[in-house]
Amino acid sequence: MVLISRILTLPIKHIPLLLTFLTFGLQACHSQKSQSAQSILTTFEVDTFVQSERTVVSQRLWEKVFGNKKSPQPVHVLQGNLDQDEENELVLWIEGDMLGSAVCFDHQVEHWTKLGEIVLSFFHGNNPPSIDNQAKMLLTYDYGWGSGYGSEVLNFCQARNDSLYYVLQLLETETVWVSGSTAHRVIHTTYKVISPEKIEAVLVYRVLAGDDMGRYSGKTIFSQNLVLEHHWDKDQKRFLPAQYPGLTGDDYITDGEFELDALFAEEIRKLKFHGPKWKRRALGNAEED
Repeated sequence: MVLISRILTLPIKHIPLLLTFLTFGLQACHSQKSQSAQSILTTFEVDTFVQSERTVVSQRLWEKVFGNKKSPQPVHVLQGNLDQDEENELVLWIEGDMLGSAVCFDHQVEHWTKLGEIVLSFFHGNNPPSIDNQAKMLLTYDYGWGSGYGSEVLNFCQARNDSLYYVLQLLETETVWVSGSTAHRVIHTTYKVISPEKIEAVLVYRVLAGDDMGRYSGKTIFSQNLVLEHHWDKDQKRFLPAQYPGLTGDDYITDGEFELDALFAEEIRKLKFHGPKWKRRALGNAEED
């Protein structure tokens, strides 16, 4: 209920992203303990998908994997390691105008067992899913959008205890106009796997001058790097951020506007009223017009 009430208080641009996340969480964390026909593929059936990548398989095989009656479409194939053993897992995924689906399978002795299914977002973005073999995770994207706003959120999924879990989200990119000016603020995040229990994210926060600033257009008004550590929590089965000075929660992971802008607000205010003239003007100081 807390998460639902949180969604209802968010700007419209964030609701599609979080609704996708809700669907993602419910499906990706669903345990696949039963060995029904829908959850098992034979080696021959897997070979059919691999050999027919981006072509259309039979209706029977399509329904066995994706569970719907609509006409089959091309299926993309990913193979990589999503858990702690040495064998690769298999990901079969499809794309659509707004949403797609990725179904993950684990290799057993004589068959492949379904680990879980993930909702893919292709609305306001078209990044395909991929597998990071060093991190041993499946990477997918969600998107935020609005007037003068855009973001890409990177989702990390991993197989643990014969099920697929969402284990981390990172705000990979975000752009938003700075209120009262033509400047815009951008965020870009990269990550590094330190160990199976630790992921380090480096977040670069920058404010750039607008296009109306002549020779200063696009120049950096303010820049700050944050190194954010995330540690594995065995009880919650996900990576949780370590406490960072000035940040009270983990909202910055999916939306910088909640906390990061507030974190640097005082430094930006000082530049607007006491910084170099071009920075004061870029940040919308009316006295510099």
